[in-house]
Amino acid sequence: MTTDKMNWASTSRNHVKNNAEKRKNIKVGLYFPSGSCDDLERALSKGIIDKETFLIIVEGDKNLIVRKENLRSIQEFLNVNKLTNVHIHPSRVHTLNLTKVLDGRKIELLFFDICGNYTSEIFNWFNKYQECFAYNMRLPMTIAIHPRGRKKSKKCELFMAIEKVTDASLRDLGLHNIPNSILESDDIDCLNLLSDIRLTLKAIHYTFSRRVINIKSITPYRFSKTNMVNFETMVCGLKEEDTTFKTIAQKYSSNVCDAKKIIKPKKTKKQIKSGIIIADNANDIIKALSLKTKPMTAGKKAWISKLSNKAGKDPVRMQTKIEKILSKVA
Repeated sequence: MTTDKMNWASTSRNHVKNNAEKRKNIKVGLYFPSGSCDDLERALSKGIIDKETFLIIVEGDKNLIVRKENLRSIQEFLNVNKLTNVHIHPSRVHTLNLTKVLDGRKIELLFFDICGNYTSEIFNWFNKYQECFAYNMRLPMTIAIHPRGRKKSKKCELFMAIEKVTDASLRDLGLHNIPNSILESDDIDCLNLLSDIRLTLKAIHYTFSRRVINIKSITPYRFSKTNMVNFETMVCGLKEEDTTFKTIAQKYSSNVCDAKKIIKPKKTKKQIKSGIIIADNANDIIKALSLKTKPMTAGKKAWISKLSNKAGKDPVRMQTKIEKILSKVA
């Protein structure tokens, strides 16, 4: 197998959208449409959703300004198309309480097009709410198979946890429909990719500890210079519960379903600044970044923006406030 056969240089994501469009006239669907609303527009035109469909829309961009713009665009799209049977969740998907929102309904299509990592938060969220998914729910997934912005050789903490607690092969997990050409390749250029695909499949399998999953196809590809993989996944009926999920979570956290981190890797100074400091106001940021009265560098401004977003504040207003405080000091 060569990387060409795996569409490794492909920037097209139409195959992901096509997988999401194989089910018609759904009663309940969950989407991540962003500001473009392309997925919703296609679903409407193809008869997948209509005015009677109960739509759950998730918009949780980390940049609060972008999130507000996307929410405005989504609301405009809903108004134009007269879609009113909608619940909008303006935050990260793992904070969505499906039991409360669905009120007894079952999701038939979940277009999990996040282009991000399968994190411990997502792992726990799917596991907690797996009873909210209809039998044979279609779950097309687009996931970054190594931590975005880091070296490909570095695995996310969830993958590391899964590696440590189990040696089970994919065949042992009952994932029999996965193409051998991908999973059993000896192509040396693809070994790291294949290793991450295997770990992602194990994560998905252990997530749905009480449900049967059926993965029909896998398509590795490139998107925004990041290694991605698309899974055509179905979440089916009940099975005997697999306790490995709890083993993974309890090994690294005292809480199973609410765990923020499964393991705690050593943090660099840079990570400590962005992850540990609680910068709730301008004075906290000034202290954390040791800001002086002299003009701020682009790097300092970037840190102000990052810490402001983490605290749920507007970065532009925060920077203006910081500049005012520093000018008084001078």
